Amino acid sequence: MEYAEDAESRGEIRMERKMTCITLEFPDSLIRGIQELAAKDGYSVEQFLISAAGEKLSRLWRRIIWIRGRRGLMSWSLVV
Repeated sequence: MEYAEDAESRGEIRMERKMTCITLEFPDSLIRGIQELAAKDGYSVEQFLISAAGEKLSRLWRRIIWIRGRRGLMSWSLVV
């Protein structure tokens, strides 16, 4: 295991990975589908959900950027 101080001493920049724990409730039918697809692809349910959330967030950001580009507003602010 490498510590951030070790990387800094070599002049490297390391980003901290901060995580937040949340509890979610899913309908049984939805969680069964998620479990099945996750297992089929070799992922844990957690990995599957994180990937799905990341994909959704990416699509939304691209849409916001596209809309702002059409309006000539290339700001990173979420206020549309």
